[in-house]
Amino acid sequence: MSKFFKREEVLGKEVIDEEGMKIGTVKDLAFSVEGKIALVVEKPNKSEIKLAIELINKIGDVILVKPREAKVTEKPRLKPQVEIICPNPNCRYKNLPGTKFCKKCGIRLT
Repeated sequence: MSKFFKREEVLGKEVIDEEGMKIGTVKDLAFSVEGKIALVVEKPNKSEIKLAIELINKIGDVILVKPREAKVTEKPRLKPQVEIICPNPNCRYKNLPGTKFCKKCGIRLT
């Protein structure tokens, strides 16, 4: 028979990976409209990840994650892109990165 856990029973528990390293601490539970449940885990750097319930191996004093073939899902962070400002003082158009010529006045940017 499956054991069910109340929210209060998992909040604050440490989440440990298969190598014994701390991933973070459970801060909340999350669910999708499809009925999937995940733990909201705060990592030591204060960022949050959502750990799908399917990735949990055991829950006791700590929460153990299954081996690495089941990966923790984290939103990818996009690198900020720097705009290239046209050197023409009468234009100063903000062009996309990698642009060779100004889109507004046509002057060479590189």
